[in-house]
Amino acid sequence: MRLGRAGAINAARSGGILSVVLMSAYRVVDYFLTDQATLSRLIGSLATDVVKIGIATGASIAAAYGVVALGVTVAIGPILAVVIVGIGSSYALGKIDTRYGITDRVIQALDELDENENANAYIARSRQNIRNTVNETAESIINYAIGSVRQIIINAAQHQLDKLLSTRPRVY
Repeated sequence: MRLGRAGAINAARSGGILSVVLMSAYRVVDYFLTDQATLSRLIGSLATDVVKIGIATGASIAAAYGVVALGVTVAIGPILAVVIVGIGSSYALGKIDTRYGITDRVIQALDELDENENANAYIARSRQNIRNTVNETAESIINYAIGSVRQIIINAAQHQLDKLLSTRPRVY
């Protein structure tokens, strides 16, 4: 294990990845063991958990850079900053989520999406929108290519005509 800034950043990144894996496993097991669980609850809670872990990991990495920028020469300083900021930001994000009900709102929005609109119809409409966008883009590219080729042919024909009809004597 490295010490200093590089070690702290590596530890924060590894901890973030491990947290995502463990939290995902926990949420999936909870989904299968809970009677009232819905797929919207699983997806909504996973989404907000991943965002919170990402924010906490980013704050921890920023703390490691900050401690080094302040000139802390103790090798354990950046690691200690990563741990303290990681725990503090995770706690704060959990409190913010609880106070404002962000996870519950995401789950509620997913439930409303499911209730108000058939998922298959939504997917079919999304696919059609993507196809339309791709077709319009392809048509635009083809039109540009045809216009470019047309201009190249016109320029080449003008050049050949200018060469043939030139009043200057040609030197062979």
